[in-house]
Amino acid sequence: MKARIIQSSLRLLVNMLICGLAATLAGQSYRSVYVIPRGLVELTKVIMTNSELVYFLTLSLAVTYFLTTGIVVFRKKRGWLTAQAGVEDTFSLIIASTLAVTFYFVGTEKNFSPNFFVSFLGLAVVLRLAWLIAAAALKSELRLAIGVFGSQLVRPFGLVTVFIGLLPGLLLVGYKKDRNIANIIHKTRRAISQSDKTPYFVKPLYADLVFEQPIEVEFDKSGRLFVLERIGKLFLVEGQEKQLLLDFTSEVGEVAVENGALGFALHPEFGKEDSSNSNRVFVAYTHWQDNILKNRLSEFLLPERNTPKKIEQTVLIEQTRKNDGYHNAGAVEFGPDGYLYVAVGEATDHKNHQQIDHALYSGILRIDIDNKASSLPIRNQPSGGKTAGYKIPSDNPFIQNEEALHEFYAIGFRNPFRMTFDRQTGKLWAGEVGNITYEEVDIVVAGGNYQFPYAEGPKVGAKPKDFIGNEKPPYFYYTHTALNRAIIGGEVYRGSRFNDLTGSYLFGDNYSGRIMAIPAEGQTWSDEAKTIALLPHLGQMGLTNLIEGPDGEVYMTSLGKGGSGTGRIWLLTKEKQAVNVKMADAGLEDQMPPHQMFKQYCSRCHGLNGMGKQEVSAALNVEMANFQNETWQAKSSKDYIAKVILNGGAKMGLNAGMPAWSNVLSSKQANLLAEYIKQKLPKALAGKEQKPGEEAGGQQ
Repeated sequence: MKARIIQSSLRLLVNMLICGLAATLAGQSYRSVYVIPRGLVELTKVIMTNSELVYFLTLSLAVTYFLTTGIVVFRKKRGWLTAQAGVEDTFSLIIASTLAVTFYFVGTEKNFSPNFFVSFLGLAVVLRLAWLIAAAALKSELRLAIGVFGSQLVRPFGLVTVFIGLLPGLLLVGYKKDRNIANIIHKTRRAISQSDKTPYFVKPLYADLVFEQPIEVEFDKSGRLFVLERIGKLFLVEGQEKQLLLDFTSEVGEVAVENGALGFALHPEFGKEDSSNSNRVFVAYTHWQDNILKNRLSEFLLPERNTPKKIEQTVLIEQTRKNDGYHNAGAVEFGPDGYLYVAVGEATDHKNHQQIDHALYSGILRIDIDNKASSLPIRNQPSGGKTAGYKIPSDNPFIQNEEALHEFYAIGFRNPFRMTFDRQTGKLWAGEVGNITYEEVDIVVAGGNYQFPYAEGPKVGAKPKDFIGNEKPPYFYYTHTALNRAIIGGEVYRGSRFNDLTGSYLFGDNYSGRIMAIPAEGQTWSDEAKTIALLPHLGQMGLTNLIEGPDGEVYMTSLGKGGSGTGRIWLLTKEKQAVNVKMADAGLEDQMPPHQMFKQYCSRCHGLNGMGKQEVSAALNVEMANFQNETWQAKSSKDYIAKVILNGGAKMGLNAGMPAWSNVLSSKQANLLAEYIKQKLPKALAGKEQKPGEEAGGQQ
């Protein structure tokens, strides 16, 4: 009996050591070695965090332990070096390793690196077979071991092993070929890893009140709720009714890609009857007219009730930009000092990077809209733009630089879409939408340089030669994947309604719908963010704003389906509720014409002309498809293009950085978009050279 226990323990120990060694070696090699030949499948290099590698190692060891123990206990008595035992243990390790990989993929939302898992499975099988051969050779049973191995393959245990060993491949094929299977896997992953485990949930603030792409909500001092729609309308919501206060849709023009109304701020004395500032509101938006796209910051004086809603504006900042429409940022906030802070993106122009004497882009601006006596007049104008109607705070950090645009408060940003002040500490928090790899949370200080484009997340390159400001790394970052790809900065929660969230920075991800929390203390936060809730609206029709209201509630906005008025305002709650949000209400763009869908969903990486963007190719280290290329057109059918759009790159054996749009687009729309790429896009550009920023097919 004692001998059997020892032999059984040795068999278990060998399998666990092999499993652990395979995971360790794979974790060290997959970062630098493409285990999957790049000529066979082009994949973006996904780097798993140390905690994810440890999680998988623990998972694989646990599965190996229970499976091997079961084999040892329930199979016939075997010597630990016998051929029969070796074959059984080889099969059990194959099953255990495959099950661990399958569960990690289907049952979690952690980063999944195909290179790592192919490396792990290959090493586990090779090491176990090497041990089997060595043990058999030691006892002169090599021929016997081969015979046992072959005979076991056609028996039930062997057949089960073969099937389970092929399971990841079968799932991958099903994931590629059948949208229903893909949806089942996606739902399973969400159900296991998040949906039933989040401590909080969301519910609509209004059961029947919806909006046309609500981009942001704010409160005035009296607690009244204001909602800004992306199309260029501002509403006051009282009870279950909304009242239109401002309509500047004619100024906004076309709303597509990242264009439209972006953010707004009410003057600190807004609503105060004895103040001349009682009706002042400041709005950041994109202005489209005569095929020219501009970024604007404007002041509007809201009218009294029951007066015309279209009113005159004062344009404070106006700058011409590329027509592609990306990276506008647009957050507008009043600081504790009474000055107006404005977040501006880099507008997809490298000339705006690490510059304070060119244009008012790629940073955080700070201006005095009350024109105090202590402030300074505007001295310099931006290239391709004009400014007026405000003054410069005398303590702005670059005020001593005669050539600078003195509005700059901090620089080195790509797309700081949302920012807010912590009402307890006064710190300014920004969510920085990343490029290809990372999303960031930054604490903004005067004169700070937040490193873009030479650094992002933990990846730091060479500093610019003439460095400006004080280098500031991110407070927190997370990996930019197909699921998590656009951070929506939030608010430091200081309420008492949810005690476990007090002192946490709450934020979300536009694409995945995750609402997350991290501690808002210390210099950095290096652990994972805690997912506290999931928003039903996903993709680019998802989360756009997250704030804490004066009542302690946490409010969120999601765009919903463009053109149909299905955007919503949400509340964070601890009560689990069945939220009835149909897929058609969660981002399907039934009314959007194909040329606009291409601009909205494809042009970010493929360019408006469909020929690919060099900067994206360089970042992903892949060659982007050229839709204008005759060879590509000849080999790519409409059905194939539609499948790639819906399923994403990884499922189709292409670049894994291309997300699946099945949660945003219907099959009908994917086919319309594929038809446009296949037929109308080449014809629209035939015989002419497309100008930068010009839309294929013309502006409609």
